[in-house]
Amino acid sequence: MPDHLHALVAFSQTTSMKQFITSWKSYHAKQSDLVWQRDFFDHRIRGWESLEAKADYIRQNPVRAKLVEHSCDWHWQWEPDIPAA
Repeated sequence: MPDHLHALVAFSQTTSMKQFITSWKSYHAKQSDLVWQRDFFDHRIRGWESLEAKADYIRQNPVRAKLVEHSCDWHWQWEPDIPAA
């Protein structure tokens, strides 16, 4: 999306999600002269169904914004190999 980012990211128990996101946003703001929203919103994935629902939401976001007709046409989309449940 041109004005925000959706991502599915896994963290180890020793990694601070807040520190990681803050550092990542800071780096990209400096590299690309971006201004990010102040905070971020996280959603805990509790199972494969939840993962698939969030992944589908992310894939459909550029379609809902009318940037592409089909989600597979979005240039910045990446499909990870997710093992079957």
